[in-house]
Amino acid sequence: MKYFKFKYIALIMLSISVYSYEELQEYKVELIIFKYSTPNTNELFDSILKIPDMEIINNYSIDSDTSEYRYSNFSNVSEYISSVINKDYIKSKSLYPSVWYRDDVKLETLKKLRTNIINDNEIDYIDSKSWIQSIPSYESSKYLAYENDIKNYGFFLNLYKKRFMHIQLKGYLSNLNYRNNNINIFIDDEKRIFNEEVHFFDNPYFGIIISVIQI
Repeated sequence: MKYFKFKYIALIMLSISVYSYEELQEYKVELIIFKYSTPNTNELFDSILKIPDMEIINNYSIDSDTSEYRYSNFSNVSEYISSVINKDYIKSKSLYPSVWYRDDVKLETLKKLRTNIINDNEIDYIDSKSWIQSIPSYESSKYLAYENDIKNYGFFLNLYKKRFMHIQLKGYLSNLNYRNNNINIFIDDEKRIFNEEVHFFDNPYFGIIISVIQI
C-alpha cells in the first residue's frame, strides 16, 4: 500500500513538472538596490506610492520585525497532493500549483556588477536578492512584495506575459511598513522586457537593477 502511494505521488509530481515545463518555464530573477551618496536633486517629493490593487504575495526578510511575518511561496504542492490522495477533487482543482516561486541564494548575472557598486564611492550598496519563478499571463500574475525593515527598503514586482514579457516595479526606500501608505521616495515603472536582459530603474535618490533569465 505504501509503495502504491509512493508511485502515485511520483506520478503526480511528474505531471506537475511536465506542466511547468510546457506552460510555466522558470526564470532566474536577480535584483540589486543601491542609493546615491549625494542625491543630485533638490526636489521635494509630495506624491505617494500607490500600492498595487491586485493580489499581493508577501515575502518579508527573515530578520524582519514585522508582526505579520510570513514566508511566501507561490507553490502549494503538498496541499495539492494531499487533496488528490484524499480524493477531494474540488479542492485539488483550486490548489493546482500553477505559479512557482522559490528563493535562490546567490547572484550570477549581476555578481560582478554588485562588486562594482560596492567599490563605487558615489554609490551606497543596500542589498541584493535572487529567486526563481514562472512568468504567467497577466490575468494570472501576482505582485511579489518584499520588505526589509533593517535595511529600510522594499519593492513590489510583477512579471507577466502578454504577447511579450513585461515587468511592473514599485520599489521604495522607507523604514515604514508599506501598509502605512505614505511612502514618497519610490520608483514606479512598467516596461516590456526580453529574456537575458538587464534593466535599470532610476530615482534621484536610489536605483534598482534587475536581471531576468530563463533557466
